[in-house]
Amino acid sequence: MEFVDGAQVNDVITIQRLGIQPSEISRLVSQTFAEMTFKHGFVHYDLHAANLLVRPLPSGKRSIFGEGFFLC
Repeated sequence: MEFVDGAQVNDVITIQRLGIQPSEISRLVSQTFAEMTFKHGFVHYDLHAANLLVRPLPSGKRSIFGEGFFLC
């Protein structure tokens, strides 16, 4: 198992310290889960804040790591 640094999606203070707007995370999570469900037919049945970490990438993009899957 590998340590992945990041903030839980409900940790607004840490997300803002990382230079990320909470509204951007909300949009990204909603868009990704809708696409995952309706485009790819995949449903994750254990989605909650403890299973999702947010972190900025060196490229300036944002990444969201989920337990057992990766969203970008």
